[in-house]
Amino acid sequence: MKRFVIIIFVAAWSQLLFAQQFKGGLTGGLIVSQVDGDNWGGYNKPGVNFGGFVYVMFKKNVGFGTELKYIQKGSFKAPNYEKGDYTYYKMRLSYIEMPFLAKYVLNEKLNFDAGLGISYLFKATEDKDGNGGIEAAPPFFKYEIPFICSVHYQMSEKVEVFLRFSYSVLPIRNHPGDHTYFLDRGQCNKLLNLSFNYTF
Repeated sequence: MKRFVIIIFVAAWSQLLFAQQFKGGLTGGLIVSQVDGDNWGGYNKPGVNFGGFVYVMFKKNVGFGTELKYIQKGSFKAPNYEKGDYTYYKMRLSYIEMPFLAKYVLNEKLNFDAGLGISYLFKATEDKDGNGGIEAAPPFFKYEIPFICSVHYQMSEKVEVFLRFSYSVLPIRNHPGDHTYFLDRGQCNKLLNLSFNYTF
């Protein structure tokens, strides 16, 4: 499976790199994330993402792009000592992610994209007491398929800023005890991403 994912990554990037109208560059920024189903609400887990992107325009305002990047996800619950809450929890998830995004250009300043991605989880830890991360249990699935949508603002010819929302299409792991609740089949990543693109 890992070899299959690598082949997809290479093939997708190769097709875009050899297109006549492709553009590419670097991307990076900040993440705030949570995990639906972990009993802790709120975008409390900070993280980063960085990597590269390429895209091609098929028409004046319609195109397709992909990215290859490192991204941190997870969740965090801090103690509230004033209220007598000593609970501490941190979930750290490190992925290599490749989104496949349809792009629509509204005008010279605004454009939008949306699509699906494939993410490979190469490290996952849970810290339940503030004394350091341990191996996650139950284990996380190695692959995630996130839905992704974002709005981009062109700051200059080469620099744009974008705000992105992402949510797991399929669970990233089962609930403890393998419990399911109607359509709730397990835990899912949910995040907001504020990043910059620099086009070469």
